[in-house]
Amino acid sequence: MDYREHEVLKFINENFPNLELEIQNLSLFPFGKRIIDINGYEIFVYYCPFADSVKTIFPNVAEVKSPS
Repeated sequence: MDYREHEVLKFINENFPNLELEIQNLSLFPFGKRIIDINGYEIFVYYCPFADSVKTIFPNVAEVKSPS
């Protein structure tokens, strides 16, 4: 396994422990993973070669509502 893929998976395991998630490969981004939670929200996690670190994108952020 490439170290960058390892870093992406490590990030997912550290930040989403014990959660019911579906993890799919996301070839649009380097070593990208698409994470879908039980509510259908998505997070894209990938390795950015320019920053040399793991980055995230929240495509549904406009739909997320803060608790009242």
